[in-house]
Amino acid sequence: MFDLRERLIDEYRSYSSSFVRIADPDLRGQFEAALDDESMWPHPMLALNPSFEPGGTIDDLAAAGVLHPDAARVFRIGKSERDPRGRRLVLHRHQAEAIKAAQAGRDYLLTTGTGSGKSLAYIIPIVDHVLRTGSGQGPKAVVVYPMNALANSQMEELDKFLKHGPWGDRPPVTYQRYTGQDRDDIRDAILADPPDILLTNYVMLELILTRVFDRELREQFGNLRFLVLDELHTYRGRQGSDVAMLVRRVRQAAARAGRGSSPRLLCVGTSATLSSEGSPAERQARLAAVASELFGDKVADGDVIGETLRRSTRPLAGTEGERAGLIERVDNPGAAPTDLDGFKADPLSAWIETVFGVAETDDGRLEQAEPPVGLGEPGVGGEQDTDNRRLERAEPRSIDGPGGGARKLADLTGLDEQACARAIRSQLMAGQRIKDPATQMPVFAFRLHQFLSRGDTAWATPELPGVRAITLQQERFVAGDPNRNRVYLPLAFCRACGQDYYVVERVPSDTGPRLKSRDLSDRPGDDDVLEKVQKDFE
Repeated sequence: MFDLRERLIDEYRSYSSSFVRIADPDLRGQFEAALDDESMWPHPMLALNPSFEPGGTIDDLAAAGVLHPDAARVFRIGKSERDPRGRRLVLHRHQAEAIKAAQAGRDYLLTTGTGSGKSLAYIIPIVDHVLRTGSGQGPKAVVVYPMNALANSQMEELDKFLKHGPWGDRPPVTYQRYTGQDRDDIRDAILADPPDILLTNYVMLELILTRVFDRELREQFGNLRFLVLDELHTYRGRQGSDVAMLVRRVRQAAARAGRGSSPRLLCVGTSATLSSEGSPAERQARLAAVASELFGDKVADGDVIGETLRRSTRPLAGTEGERAGLIERVDNPGAAPTDLDGFKADPLSAWIETVFGVAETDDGRLEQAEPPVGLGEPGVGGEQDTDNRRLERAEPRSIDGPGGGARKLADLTGLDEQACARAIRSQLMAGQRIKDPATQMPVFAFRLHQFLSRGDTAWATPELPGVRAITLQQERFVAGDPNRNRVYLPLAFCRACGQDYYVVERVPSDTGPRLKSRDLSDRPGDDDVLEKVQKDFE
């Protein structure tokens, strides 16, 4: 991954320098310096995927009667034509809590981070409901995505579980995507024989409720049980109001199609980024209120389900022995353990998880539902905290740079910062290769977040070349100017000769005409131009 990042930056550096021609020597010098010191693409931020508190297996739930027995055959990982059975699926605790909420007939909101298996938290209850009530009675779940790409991804996820199994070519649960991208023959087939699970977007769902062409489909909403809104944080402002009204109209359509005998519609929402202010309990209450407003039904605080994290490694105690172990590991980055137990016991692994993976908070008094009977499988993951402290994901940070992890490790060990950076990267890659046998996931799965500047814009004060202040970072005022008289304005460059131009418009004010930044694509109308010319002339 780190080599891929370096290749990406090299190619982007070449790309940026190939189309920006700058005539002014001062501007050109700053741009070339920015390419050299990589200020246009800062050090990537690293986020370590945390380990989750286990919630048992699908087999446990089926054996306890929480799920239909056939669910244990559907939800297995690694299934293929050669191996239709696959391996058992270990649930996270938040997935088990979501299943419990659905079984109890409660609306719920899942607010867990990336890579936490949010989709399974609603797909499992939906499939279980279809298995219990039978397939082929019209849509029993509508899953709404903000983008068609997410619906396509969910189709692939459902294929993993329902395409292969002892049922052959006739899965026990049917599913289909219904968007504006699908061919007419596919949509006609859906209208003639609706699937149990319908994957769509909110615009298409609006059309289903209003379009004469889709009347056959909405008239079969009588058995609709689940309405899922994925990526709930995308629905804000006016769009959020539209979606809230859409949910209420779906309820009405289902009740009308069911002629009074339709099941109660359960609303489910998922989001990784809805609220980050206040204590966990305050966030939970605030999110419950937002979900209640969107769903048109009461969502209890306890049904805002967050992730419950645990460490993969043992926390460091801060002893001199641990510090000596860290020094030894940095000096020998290639000596990373290759077995799971050895990797978890390695002090460098523990230090990396503490810095990049999880952080402790004091407020652990969330209103959390208890796992259903039959859930809870000890021995998966690392040590679990037993006091009121709660683990949350650590803020992403870079490996290199002033605030990076390498500087932090160098301060702790007294070793060279570059050596610390190499040791961290080597340990992360070793953690990628080692799989946890219980989950079949890397013990250290991580992501790099790389921000890239366009590199074709600069800002300068409206002064003569050689006098004006120049910056490649968007700022409003020149630093150190107490009266804020020197204002940065955006520049654009002629692609033929490299001459720079201020991207501004001249607007009247009480003290005379002044310059105001504008977008390069803005084009005032003829009347506006004439009016400005007349005012300038006067």
